[in-house]
Amino acid sequence: MACTPTRIELSNSATTTVQVTVASWESGDPELTVTLEVDGLSIDETAATSSGVATIAIAAVSASNNAIFDATIQINSNRPATAEVLVTETNVAQAVGITIDDSTVTYCAPSAGGGGSGTVTSVAMTVPAGFTVSGSPITTSGTLAVSTTLDGILVGNGAGTIAGDAALNDLDGVVISLPVAKQVLYYNGTDWRNVSLTSGDIPSLDASKITSGTFDDARIAESNVTQYASSIDLNDLGDVNIATGAGNDGDLITYDHAAGAGAKFKGVARSSIGLSEFDNDLPAVQDSYLMLIEAPSDKTYIIDGRVAAARTVTNFYAKTSSGTCTATLKNVTDTTTIGTISVTSTGGSAGSLSNTAVTENERLSIEISSNSSAADLEIVVEFTQ
Repeated sequence: MACTPTRIELSNSATTTVQVTVASWESGDPELTVTLEVDGLSIDETAATSSGVATIAIAAVSASNNAIFDATIQINSNRPATAEVLVTETNVAQAVGITIDDSTVTYCAPSAGGGGSGTVTSVAMTVPAGFTVSGSPITTSGTLAVSTTLDGILVGNGAGTIAGDAALNDLDGVVISLPVAKQVLYYNGTDWRNVSLTSGDIPSLDASKITSGTFDDARIAESNVTQYASSIDLNDLGDVNIATGAGNDGDLITYDHAAGAGAKFKGVARSSIGLSEFDNDLPAVQDSYLMLIEAPSDKTYIIDGRVAAARTVTNFYAKTSSGTCTATLKNVTDTTTIGTISVTSTGGSAGSLSNTAVTENERLSIEISSNSSAADLEIVVEFTQ
């Protein structure tokens, strides 16, 4: 505001604080009362001085900008001094200073510059999405701080300011629909749009970029594996050791289960291969003995003088063309009976068998007894091994 003698500026839109200084007051003098009257604005305010200065708060007046009104300022009951009031428009509270003497009034802004004084009742701050306000609303004094987690700003005219290497600066067309999770901003040749990527949108990747996970079988071509088959030495495999014992035509590789926890596949020379090498690997072999006796006698007949390999008897059958007898299958070595049949021309198998396990090198026999004109005796012994 300007400094104009004898003119007081009052705001028509905010409170004006008028500070009246009594020039003749000295330290130790009694305090005084100061009255400000402006008849045209219905103002009649009185305030006591403090250290010779009275402060009068005038609410926003109702008058046109630049209107001028007559005013008086009176100290106690002394003769009033004349002054003028100029109505101004200011949107914030302000303060004006007045010095009064016995006969004159001088208006001037306070030495602090007329910036105003008073108490803030409440000031808060709201900011757009992406920004955060720290601090509570100001009720007397304080500071509000604004922070953001945004890496940059896209302004309304399409220009962009992005932190770091500003790849999205100068966008000239952005069309955003309602976004969903995991969408990206994608330039389609005309506009920037938010889209969900498909497999066709992913550029080719170098194999070195795949650093974790396991490929599904369908993702690995058979040729990717078989192309190396000819260059793989079996000894390169962790569970194979064929450095010795095999390498000639007809040799085999077997699993050395007898080695226990450290067992591996090993080479077996053809010359040393026996059935024992395959005890746990080959399926059971079914076979049988067949014996025909035209005119049987009550005696013992050897059916196998030296069993070549261990076996198990599974069936004992006998039949005559005529007549009857009793046929008993025995393990000669163990002197045990395996089964007995009362043989007739109808033929039949032993009802039950026992001691069926026959080991290597044992002997088997058929013992005929109770012969009654038996003819053409047919005997079959079935076994597995």
